[in-house]
Amino acid sequence: MSSRKKQSNRREKAATSRRERARSILKTLGLWGTVAGTNLEERMLAAHYPRVDFELVNGQVATDGTNSILRELRKAVTQTKFKCPRFEKPILVIDYFSEVKPLMDLLYAANAEAPPLAAKIERAKDANRELASPETGADALVALWKSCDDILIKYGRIDMCIYHMSTSHNFRAPNGNFTVKLLLHYSAPRRMIIQMPEGSRPAFHCGQPNGLQGIDWVEWDLHQLGLPDESRKFPVYVQSHVLDRLYKRDARAVFVKDGEWLVHECLWRSLKQPKVSAMPQERKKFLIEYNLVGHKIGYLVAERVGDKILIETFLFLTMNQTPEGEAINRRLRLSKDDKKYLELDKIQTFILTDIQFDPELVQILNECGCGHLFNIVKNLSSERYVSGYAQEFRKYLNLDFNPSKDW
Repeated sequence: MSSRKKQSNRREKAATSRRERARSILKTLGLWGTVAGTNLEERMLAAHYPRVDFELVNGQVATDGTNSILRELRKAVTQTKFKCPRFEKPILVIDYFSEVKPLMDLLYAANAEAPPLAAKIERAKDANRELASPETGADALVALWKSCDDILIKYGRIDMCIYHMSTSHNFRAPNGNFTVKLLLHYSAPRRMIIQMPEGSRPAFHCGQPNGLQGIDWVEWDLHQLGLPDESRKFPVYVQSHVLDRLYKRDARAVFVKDGEWLVHECLWRSLKQPKVSAMPQERKKFLIEYNLVGHKIGYLVAERVGDKILIETFLFLTMNQTPEGEAINRRLRLSKDDKKYLELDKIQTFILTDIQFDPELVQILNECGCGHLFNIVKNLSSERYVSGYAQEFRKYLNLDFNPSKDW
């Protein structure tokens, strides 16, 4: 069989499949009895909108990494569902735009002169008004872009690259068909050098992909820090030292495999809607709560530097100069070196040691505002916990040893 004949057969098979899906949708919506046998029937059975395609832009050459992204994006486009009016179960976003939407557009463009048919069409329009509304289309797009953003976030790092997407409509493919093209963009980091007493350090503008808006770069008004408002936005830069503390050298936030992307996402979320408090003994600096998947684990230290806001370091919840850290100092009379020796400056102490099984120690730390750290990870197997830590902690504090669990 010639290649032309094969192409013709494929087109015919695809057209037959589309007609069957259109007929099924019309029956689901209760429209088949209205349009069957009318001049609308053939147009509705043949109705469909362009397929979706992908392309790398900005002169980027496809690599193993970008190929992985494209594979995941294609999967998201074909598998993302949303709750759609008139359908009992969630339907595929791609089915809504390529099959349901064209049927609705034809229905609302239809005019019938014969009174009985005209009345049926008007009743059908009334019944499907929500389905055909811009709001439903927006819901479908939000679901799709969220799926795509979730993929791009996994591959992005503010100190390496950030991926985002856009669309190109009415693009004519090589085969002559029109298509909606999804464009994958690559953005290099926005980098600046900060001069510190210990030397120069790079800092990076914090941003994440945000649907059709591209990259949502974090910017603040000064009033968010309680400073006089200058009626302009200040970009928020994150010093590399912050990333060192979160998941590189000190690894205070990463306790799961391949968690770097999650740190960047939570960093953006914490800075996008900052919860700000004054920093004790540092009049020009501010504490910004850092939440990791809904759990406050520490603070980002912010300061205005010229026309930018700089996030200069990360303080774990128990460290000095945080409200919780100072509460521990007062309650247990611990110095910075004491907390370092006891490893109270590490999240692993709260989630992977037997301290969480000692009611008295848990109560003390809960009163200091740190008790929620014990709830971040639950139901680990007993062999995952480090035993003997609670006993050492009590001995260091001159507390009687009174464990609640036999290790």
